[in-house]
Amino acid sequence: MLDAAGRKTVSKCSYNAFIPALSFVRLATAPPLGAAAAFLPINMAVAIGCGVAVGAAVSTFAPSSLRLRGHVAAAAAFGNMANFPLVVTHGLCSGAKARAALLPGAGSAKECADVASALVLAPVWVASVLQILLANALMARAGEAGRDAAAEPAASELAPLRRAGDDTAAAAAERGASGDGLVSVSSKLDKAALDGLAAADAAAAPLSSLARGLRAALSAAAAPPCASALAGLAVGLTPARRLFAGEKAPLGLVASVLETLGGAMIPCLLIVLGGELASAGRDALIDLPRRTVAAATGARLALMPALGAAWLATATALRLVPTSQPPLFLVVCLLAWSTPAAVVLSTLAVQHGAAPGVMAGLLLVSYAGGAVTLPLVITLLLGAIR
Repeated sequence: MLDAAGRKTVSKCSYNAFIPALSFVRLATAPPLGAAAAFLPINMAVAIGCGVAVGAAVSTFAPSSLRLRGHVAAAAAFGNMANFPLVVTHGLCSGAKARAALLPGAGSAKECADVASALVLAPVWVASVLQILLANALMARAGEAGRDAAAEPAASELAPLRRAGDDTAAAAAERGASGDGLVSVSSKLDKAALDGLAAADAAAAPLSSLARGLRAALSAAAAPPCASALAGLAVGLTPARRLFAGEKAPLGLVASVLETLGGAMIPCLLIVLGGELASAGRDALIDLPRRTVAAATGARLALMPALGAAWLATATALRLVPTSQPPLFLVVCLLAWSTPAAVVLSTLAVQHGAAPGVMAGLLLVSYAGGAVTLPLVITLLLGAIR
């Protein structure tokens, strides 16, 4: 099994090469769906926004240490928006009865799977940009919190220093009381100077925080996964798509190479995830209370699908959902709310040194729970459609 250094190397390869390659080629060659599919990116953005709000609530109210709050929030907020929905929809298309209900008139499983792939991949650029940007920021902050906690001295180490400081302060007070006016005046001047510096720092803090936030956002947007998704979207929505898509495309070979390179993404993500689980063993979630793990998993697998169903019902009533779309369209929309946590979270945790074993444990629980909740969600939706 790969050691920690090997897992970090594989994570960097996935983040900087495999994920960008697959994102670009999928978006650059995706078939256009027309104006009727404009609802898909909106649905994806709303799902991510609600997920972030739910994750923030869970991490705030469920007990956890400061260094693990980002893990709890991410596990509740960010779902698997591309690969898992592709697997689920292709599986549904393979059954004759389900295929007839989801895509009436589909002549074969391949025809149904092609339509499902187009619907799933159409809004994936939203997830590639928003989820990667936000999840990367959460894991970076979690890594910093973990390093700060490790570097902070223990209370037993600080006690002698505090006693020494108290003794020094008492001695200084005695000297001031004995008539040493120079010391008293000097200490007052020093205190006034320090108060002035503190006030200046407090006044500049909001601007400094805003500047740091803007720099972090720009840096994240320029990261390979986000930049490649935006580039692929720009190609896919313009005539430049013909350079990459089609049997006689001039850059068809480039697209094939990128697709082959991107094909290594899922195996590498799973290798990293498996390595972290093997390394952490049964202690993967020892630092998180069970009720916190249950809250994060339940929010992702139960609360989010319920919110998604309510949103889609409201959007349908408001005629935001195109009535010309087949039932498969609604299934794809609901899957954006119902999938387990994104596997890429484990890779980001490894990259930032943010307790990757804990993140791997949360993902394992999420996918184990998804094996129960996702069939139930799809069954209920198919029953409503029929």
